Amino acid sequence: MSDVAVIGAGYVGLTTAVCLAHLGHAVVCADIDADRVDRLNKGEVPILEDGLPELLTEGLGSRRLRFVLDGARGMTGRGGRGGVSTQRTQWVQQHCTAVDPAGYGGAGRAGTLYDCRAR
Repeated sequence: MSDVAVIGAGYVGLTTAVCLAHLGHAVVCADIDADRVDRLNKGEVPILEDGLPELLTEGLGSRRLRFVLDGARGMTGRGGRGGVSTQRTQWVQQHCTAVDPAGYGGAGRAGTLYDCRAR
């Protein structure tokens, strides 16, 4: 499976990150809200989505899912192999290349999939 970074832990980013971790990918999800990151790492779900609390707990327990405060750290912290961006950040635009989501199980439908290996 792939190492994936998701930028943004809102509704789209959080559900994408949790589902990718459930599928077996190692996922780092970055957000700018320190309280949200802390709560998510404790397993607290800030949105209402059926089944999400259980999948979040599973992802954290398996260590396939973690949340970080710094977007750049999210993209490079696990080898920077790929990322789903729900917010097009300047860092992502400068360091990553958009790729065809079909090679990643279509995950890009929830955002844009990026390859963030060294260019």
